[in-house]
Amino acid sequence: MAIPGLSTLGIEVGYAVVTSTASLPAQFTVLPRCNSADGIEMTTNSIDASALEDYVTQHVAGRADIPETWGLTFNNISESRTAVEAMITAYETSLGNDSDTLVCIEIYDPKDTSGAYFVFVQPPTILGMSEVSQNNLKTFTLTSVLVKVWGYDNGVAPDDGGSN
Repeated sequence: MAIPGLSTLGIEVGYAVVTSTASLPAQFTVLPRCNSADGIEMTTNSIDASALEDYVTQHVAGRADIPETWGLTFNNISESRTAVEAMITAYETSLGNDSDTLVCIEIYDPKDTSGAYFVFVQPPTILGMSEVSQNNLKTFTLTSVLVKVWGYDNGVAPDDGGSN
């Protein structure tokens, strides 16, 4: 009997600063205490293929459309802020040397046999402040420009930036 679904327990988020989207990086640095990642809905555009003689509009499928931005929400603790700020600093440093610099984000689930999910983003240069309300977990959201969706591929567990 097949399992009915997968839990999100144990999922890790990692990043790598890159200068090309032609291939995936071999190593990712973990971004700790990630609470959620926005979903990515791929929407196929519709192209009007009607002719003058058509009484009803005719459509054909166009290219897929992705959201302009994509967010990751983290526990607002020193460990998370420090890791995200280090990612932003690495991105800005590389961007100063190569204008094609992006950040590849990996959503790694060790239980998912279809692999990890990958996107390429341009992160903000400063962290914002998320809403603060009564009796809630203090979080912050890193909202980045979504440049390219790679999709599922073979994943590698992100590490803490050490010698792995």
